[in-house]
Amino acid sequence: MSETQSKYYSEIINKLEKLVRKDFSLVCFKGFLISLSIIAAAFFIFIFAETLFRFSSSFRTIIFYSWIIIIISSVGYLVIIPILKLFNIIPSRNYFETAKIAGLHFPFVKDELLNSLQLVNGSSTLNFYSVELIDAAFSNVYDKVKDLDFSDIVSFKSLKRYLTN
Repeated sequence: MSETQSKYYSEIINKLEKLVRKDFSLVCFKGFLISLSIIAAAFFIFIFAETLFRFSSSFRTIIFYSWIIIIISSVGYLVIIPILKLFNIIPSRNYFETAKIAGLHFPFVKDELLNSLQLVNGSSTLNFYSVELIDAAFSNVYDKVKDLDFSDIVSFKSLKRYLTN
């Protein structure tokens, strides 16, 4: 793969990585807002139940630890895991999946982008394709996507729904 590191390949990979970073940033923000809502809802439900039923001290302890478990699990699942994927500590999407997502929004590059990435993957393992062929494929795709910003696919406007409700 190092011999196929053309500027076209690097630019396309940078565009795909930018899309992945922006998408996981959005997932992190959504997860934070959802987990904050879950924590607040559980807190108010427990307070309301305590006010109505005047629980014993041991039952209040159970409620407290239940609330702590809700905090840890919601923050861990909805915030921490996406952050780890954002910084690629936990493997996230590969370039093929990201290219498919980009291809759904920009249909004129869908097949060519994916095929070019598959050429690189095939060449790094079995050396079926020449470097010139791979470079020509990425040059062709790059000419089509050089003015596109794949990260425009992800919009933070969807967060308004979580903030206004």
